[in-house]
Amino acid sequence: MPHTMFEILSQFVEQECSLAHVEWYGEYGVKTTVNGEEKYVRDEMQDLYDWWHQVWNQEYGQVSDILWKEAKRHSPHVEWIPIEDTDLYEWNPQFAVEKDAQCYHKCLDALNKLEAIMEKKLQKQLHRLINIIPYMWT
Repeated sequence: MPHTMFEILSQFVEQECSLAHVEWYGEYGVKTTVNGEEKYVRDEMQDLYDWWHQVWNQEYGQVSDILWKEAKRHSPHVEWIPIEDTDLYEWNPQFAVEKDAQCYHKCLDALNKLEAIMEKKLQKQLHRLINIIPYMWT
């Protein structure tokens, strides 16, 4: 859902949001309130557009990739042990050294924290986007 909503915003900013169609600024410029401050809707659109393309789709992915790469360097060898009297198996990770286990778990913890932070930020950005929908006519 977020991808669809931000794609609509992106197409609007890139294809329809020209100064020739609407007076976005000045006396007749439409404003919205963001975090208690009034700002032009066009500036809000651009802020959300920039966040989506630079932070969510670029920086977030780069940091995640670095953490996953580091976790993979320290990942355990996995043994699957049959659970008695069932057709199920138990996952039994074996780390080469304790330092690998510590680094692996730190990377996973960092990834979980990063994901929680970014999901919370995404929710806030989606609310901001919803507030400017009336000004997008795609």
